[in-house]
Amino acid sequence: MDTNVAKCMNALGECCDKENYLSDITYALCESNQAFRQFFLDYFFGEMKLDAQQVDITREYRFEGYRPDFVIERREPRDFFIVEVKINDRNHHFKDYETALGKIYKENCPSICQYQGNLKDHIGYIANYQITPNETKEAKGFNHVRTWRDFYAKLDGVHWLNDKAVEGYGQLCKDVCGFVDITRYTIDLQDFALIQKSQEWIENLFDNNDKVRPYDGYYQQACQKNWRIGRYFEVVNYRGRKKGVFGWIGVYLVDKGAQFVVAFEDRKGWGDLVCRDLKKIAHDDFTIEYDDKWDRSLYFYMNHKPGGFNEENVKDFFRRVIQCIEGAHEAFPCEKHNLVKCNGWLAMVKLPALIKAELFKGWSFGCYEVSFCGSGVNAYEYAQNVKSSCIEWFKMSLNQHGSRAKKEVWGFVGVVWGKSKWIGADVFRRTKGKPMFVVSVFNLGKKERAAARAHHWIEQKDTAEKAWVCKIREGDLAQSETLRNKFVSVLKTILP
Repeated sequence: MDTNVAKCMNALGECCDKENYLSDITYALCESNQAFRQFFLDYFFGEMKLDAQQVDITREYRFEGYRPDFVIERREPRDFFIVEVKINDRNHHFKDYETALGKIYKENCPSICQYQGNLKDHIGYIANYQITPNETKEAKGFNHVRTWRDFYAKLDGVHWLNDKAVEGYGQLCKDVCGFVDITRYTIDLQDFALIQKSQEWIENLFDNNDKVRPYDGYYQQACQKNWRIGRYFEVVNYRGRKKGVFGWIGVYLVDKGAQFVVAFEDRKGWGDLVCRDLKKIAHDDFTIEYDDKWDRSLYFYMNHKPGGFNEENVKDFFRRVIQCIEGAHEAFPCEKHNLVKCNGWLAMVKLPALIKAELFKGWSFGCYEVSFCGSGVNAYEYAQNVKSSCIEWFKMSLNQHGSRAKKEVWGFVGVVWGKSKWIGADVFRRTKGKPMFVVSVFNLGKKERAAARAHHWIEQKDTAEKAWVCKIREGDLAQSETLRNKFVSVLKTILP
């Protein structure tokens, strides 16, 4: 029986550092598959015409405090290149790698230690999110910055003659980097209804509860290991002490779905007392786990229960966690944990990637061009909107031919389910607060406002931004092509 290479790779990856693991497998394929090796070189440095048979690739080349993921050495004429890999980590070190490459030249080629070309052109950078000079000023001038999504798309477009290793590697890229195959993904607004409900469930945990109380507001963070969205809370008088401890409850988004957890960070003044008392009863792959590899936290995992992910089970889960940390360990049995089906949160992180991939490809209609606006809300900034919306920003501007119409219009597109500074209560008047897919635009001129009003756009008079909103029917979201066509037709209605 043939080994399922994709499953094999993912099983190995479950216990490994995702970033290092993906780099290790990439290196292994470069060393064992000449065609893949050439593909890898061409993807980053195609214009350099590197020959896969004439280069040596070193994994994690170490010297003087620098450790690039890949150092590529061309034998003749002798030359060097760097490729750096990022997974969710936004601590960029572009200048450091430029310095490192200069030192590699000096260390290995004293005769050409003063490299005459542009070192930035010899540095490749790849992440599982988009990096732009607007968002990351230090990326300016680095012309080989790539994304894993684009890497996978090009890899998938090559005929590999049924090479199972490369096919498995492609699946690995998707799973580790956390992006979806857009052509097979549909938007279910009910996923976002679950987000709305689960936030209410979390808030209700603190009603009439003298033992725990909310601390701070909703909090979202991009961790190296995964995403998390939820809120902090305080356990007062922990085990009779005058001092309380702080924990966090919410959803962790992992490669395969979403997991509802309570976590205590092993940091003085936060959850260190809980970790000291309980981490000895934690076991890997069980319902209570102490993670000392990443963020040094104690995790309590909510498991499958009759009725699934609902308010009653969330309340019972939280109650048993508090009992457990207070000393009643039997209240939280140590059992193998499984993912809880609360994937509405996963959809919230996937949606911006879907929108950008399907709606913003630099296309135009008439004298207008529409493009994604990198300065808008992204997955790292949901803390402010997690209670109300999941959106991406765009701008619509005139091309070089010009027109009398408004020169530039800003807006957003996505799912909304609550009132915010952009969306007023009147939008939900007939929907009773149910999630809706909408297109919204700002700074319309007089003629555009008249056109919007004639096509039943809703003017947001009770919001600070005075946006105009158009709802898209749920039936139009079934296929990405239909959504794209609908988006274009909606925008056209505001043109005078």
